[in-house]
Amino acid sequence: MMACMLGKRLAATGNASRKAVRSLASAATWNVKGIEYRQIESTYDPEKLFQFNKTFGSTPHNFIPEGPVREHFGKIKTGETTVWGAFHNGDMVGLISGEDGGGYWMQTGAGKDATCFINEFVVNPEMRGKSIGKQLTKISVDPVLGIFGIKPNIKEMYTTFHVDNMGSRTAFLKGGEYSEVCTYADAFRDRSTTVARFVPAENVAPKLPQDDLPTQTGSAWSFKGIEYRQVERTYDAERLFQFNKTYGSTPHNFIPEGPVREHLGKIATGETTVWGAFRDGEMVGFISGEDGGGYWLQTGAGQDATCFINEFVVNPECRGKSIGKYLTKISVDAKLGIFGIKPAIKEMYTTFHIDNMGSRTAFIKGGGYSEVMTYSDAHRDRCTTVAKYSP
Repeated sequence: MMACMLGKRLAATGNASRKAVRSLASAATWNVKGIEYRQIESTYDPEKLFQFNKTFGSTPHNFIPEGPVREHFGKIKTGETTVWGAFHNGDMVGLISGEDGGGYWMQTGAGKDATCFINEFVVNPEMRGKSIGKQLTKISVDPVLGIFGIKPNIKEMYTTFHVDNMGSRTAFLKGGEYSEVCTYADAFRDRSTTVARFVPAENVAPKLPQDDLPTQTGSAWSFKGIEYRQVERTYDAERLFQFNKTYGSTPHNFIPEGPVREHLGKIATGETTVWGAFRDGEMVGFISGEDGGGYWLQTGAGQDATCFINEFVVNPECRGKSIGKYLTKISVDAKLGIFGIKPAIKEMYTTFHIDNMGSRTAFIKGGGYSEVMTYSDAHRDRCTTVAKYSP
């Protein structure tokens, strides 16, 4: 089952493409190169949809769990699932289907109830060369025939696909003008999965305000009696681990012992960078990032130009001094942060529990990170928020 930025296009090209899409939507159907495109009626047999999808969509790049997919198509009768089809001489040659709510949504954006998620997308391979995939992705987000015209309460459309599925990538990103959100290591499917979304300009949520936190010159900052600086590579990795375990073990923070020890151990090689907060020489908090990390933009900076914040912890006895905010801010500071220490790094990512308001506030309001998405995280049995910082 298919279940999260492209470089900017030339404005003229983008405008021409959007005008072409709008010109197609003058009737209840589109007809392009002898193929008819339209929304499929709610009385259509869901088993026929499933069998078509299974016949032409079962590939190494497409994950189709039978039970959930049958359930998804069955919801065409209730209207929870919307299906658009491509027909040649009356026979179906392709389909794309979206379900209300789906699996990914912007927690600070439209919200789950205002999101649709593309679950299935398949084209009969015998009909290649007619741009059927591109037209299906376009119609799915058309302002008249697409989800935003059919269900005005829907504000965002999401989908996912295998990172190496170039057909889906091209159809969604170049055809439907979806934007790539991120590509992540998908343990559930044993692959790398790309998340993409489409948000009409009028539905784009404003960026959350950032706290105006001052910075200082020099190799360290000092605020409210707390010193902030990069932790030297010779620092004892086991001390970092024990500090993290002591103060970071909460219901909102997932700390697998083996991987975290390995991550902090890489401070010695320089693969992991750690920034610490110190009071009277004693550590009271730290934040650590590892090169490559786990999330990266496939069409952006690339994995080798990305750092990922793995650990972030503050001694609770030192609350009230904005330590968390200063740690997130120094992690992306132009001089003392990752971009000053390692100029090859172009983007910083992190994740946190959806209900971890301390981390959300520190990263988004303190460090100026932007929320990318919040998703149903089966591996951790929670909803996880992905955030990033790009200079």
